[in-house]
Amino acid sequence: MSRLIVTSERIDDVPLLIYWLQRMHLDTIIDAALSEVGDLGPPHGNWQGLTYGQLALVFIAYILTECNHFLSSVQDWVKDRHVCLSRALGCPVQDTDFTDDRLEILLDHLGLRPRRGESEEIGAEIEAQMSRHLLRAYELPTDTARIDAARVSVYHQPKERKTLLRFGWNKDKRPGQRQFVELLGTLDPAGMPLCSQTVGGQCADDPLYLPAWRRMVEILGRTDFLVVGDPTGR
Repeated sequence: MSRLIVTSERIDDVPLLIYWLQRMHLDTIIDAALSEVGDLGPPHGNWQGLTYGQLALVFIAYILTECNHFLSSVQDWVKDRHVCLSRALGCPVQDTDFTDDRLEILLDHLGLRPRRGESEEIGAEIEAQMSRHLLRAYELPTDTARIDAARVSVYHQPKERKTLLRFGWNKDKRPGQRQFVELLGTLDPAGMPLCSQTVGGQCADDPLYLPAWRRMVEILGRTDFLVVGDPTGR
């Protein structure tokens, strides 16, 4: 008589998050965008297991459910959810798929530029493709859009000069802290993100609005919509 072996996993909201990320076509959009990049193409021959897009689905689900973006802890998190993640993705998942070096490769690729001379990163193209898909899928209203910029101060003091974190003015009156500016363009009143941009803290808000509007025009395919913003200068 065979013995019944019962195992248990804590799944929380992970299956739901992956389901909706798949409905957003995030994995297929990422795989398509990365496969079209010059000499990058699909994962190399030594890369076994999940694709870039599937890797991104699980990593985003990890960030949302754990409120943690550290790469080094993802592998242990996956070890405790093998069955859950395999069922959610529809393919076998191994904890070795989520080593920190693999996640770093994914993030590096998302920050590449498609072709020499182009200023937009691959991540911006993926963002645009996702927004267009969601607009078509849900027939969202596109009459009004909103652009908001927020300044975030951090205590991190990197030694390297080539870094996103820069000193600059902010409303919290913390000139001794490095900071970055996060700009987000959304549909109003749905609040669905259309585009985003992250720049150093020394940058004023005003110059970011026109490029954000141009990206919205590219995504929406029209110019006859109202844009609501709150430029604060420096």
